[in-house]
Amino acid sequence: MTTLEGRARAEGRTIPLDVPLVVLYTVAIVTLVLSRPGGIVGELRALLVLPLLLFLPGYSLLAVLYPGRWRATGTTSERATALNREGISWGERAAISFAASLALIPLLAVLLSIARVPLDPVPITLCLAAVTVLGSVVGVLRRLQLPPGERLQLPVRRTGESLYDAIVAAPTRRGALLNAVLLVAVVAALTGLAYGLVAPPEGGGHTEAALLTEDGEDLVAANYTTEFAQGESAPLVLTVENEEDVERTYTAVVALERVRGSGDNFSVVERQELNRFSMTAPPGTTARHPHTVTPSMRGEDLRLSYYVYTGDAPADSSDAVPEQHLYLWIDVGQGNATESAALQSPRAPGDA
Repeated sequence: MTTLEGRARAEGRTIPLDVPLVVLYTVAIVTLVLSRPGGIVGELRALLVLPLLLFLPGYSLLAVLYPGRWRATGTTSERATALNREGISWGERAAISFAASLALIPLLAVLLSIARVPLDPVPITLCLAAVTVLGSVVGVLRRLQLPPGERLQLPVRRTGESLYDAIVAAPTRRGALLNAVLLVAVVAALTGLAYGLVAPPEGGGHTEAALLTEDGEDLVAANYTTEFAQGESAPLVLTVENEEDVERTYTAVVALERVRGSGDNFSVVERQELNRFSMTAPPGTTARHPHTVTPSMRGEDLRLSYYVYTGDAPADSSDAVPEQHLYLWIDVGQGNATESAALQSPRAPGDA
């Protein structure tokens, strides 16, 4: 066997470079991002997933439909007749890959709805990953059926030579500088576009706190104890929902306050801190803290306040603005504690 024949046979068995790159990238994104939601979050996660959403599925499908290398030979009609074999240009391939990937997302959403699968980012991304991997495998099988010289290959060498000629080997320094600036501007524009498409808006996450009571196995915003005998306790549950992209730790300060005034014109004339505790909530989850309150201050129309802070709370709850402020109007006296439904009582928990 001659050296030329051996090289031809080796090329005939070689898997094109783009196939393992696409498959490895897809598997890595699914493994590192989706299976570990607390590890890679925010803008970095969005940028990593972007190629899987907007390019790779369409690219894999085109690799199945057009496995051949593009050759600008012959007339237009001749190239159209042999399009399946001679392929399409890289510019056309990139544009169609983007459009096909966008078209796949609503199609997969419809199929998931028919299958009664929740339309969450995870199942949609997994479906796109499956299409990408399957298309890559079928595409490489299609390419291996063609002669080595006609198979689709990444134009790495040609692209590198073009960049070298445009920047390093440019006829003048001015031309080289302009080409370099243009290249940087194009990369920056594409990066900015990608970030704008997938990055969440600033301040898009939020924290939602609620003061609830237990009704069997359920938590309800009703049946609050609003009348206490001095030293008597009542159970409550504080929940904090974290809709941000990172894990948060919250500190709640429970205080009993005597206030003067009405509406927006009131002031706290006496405050007793009853309790403080911390709660940790991973992104997209709700932390719960069952506890009991035991008012010690006697009086009517006392405000049982819950100040919820992100991170540590100040030593004095009046020194900083809390993330959430919940309150319940109660009376503390000598009588027996009674329960009243929040929907029927004018003194239901407030949210200031």
